Amino acid sequence: STEDSLRVTSGNDSSFYDSDLEEFLSAESDSSTDNEDWVLKQAMKKDAKRKLRHDEDSDLETKARTFVEERMTKALVRKCWNCRRRFIKDDGCNVMTCDCGAITCYHCRHAIKCADDSFHIFCPLMTSSDDDSRAVAAAGKRARKKIAMAFEEFDSKSNDRDGDKE
Repeated sequence: STEDSLRVTSGNDSSFYDSDLEEFLSAESDSSTDNEDWVLKQAMKKDAKRKLRHDEDSDLETKARTFVEERMTKALVRKCWNCRRRFIKDDGCNVMTCDCGAITCYHCRHAIKCADDSFHIFCPLMTSSDDDSRAVAAAGKRARKKIAMAFEEFDSKSNDRDGDKE
């Protein structure tokens, strides 16, 4: 029977419906007496479309959140100029010595190649973790603003396309 072939998977499953249901939805009814089947098909199609739109929305939310998190991490994490190892400073001096022996200025991210590197006289020798917290918060704010601008641009382009169709 029709009801036996409808084995809808759980809402947590990534596939919304199995192949039996897909086959049922794509099949044409043989007679006008299959009204109940037709109504059921329409309801199932509508639910499937709504589920797909929901997945797309949550995928966009995940990508946006990941973008913001990556930008905030990038503001905090530094890379050794020699071996590319990543590190974070808790507190104290901005002159960081990597395990490979390379010396990096945590504040400006530049390599310090000799002890009397005059370029780094303008960088503060010590900074607090509050400075890093402010930098991370600012990076997050810039990333969220960039996402908002991208969505506004997308909306205006899709509105322009919708206006062209009329």
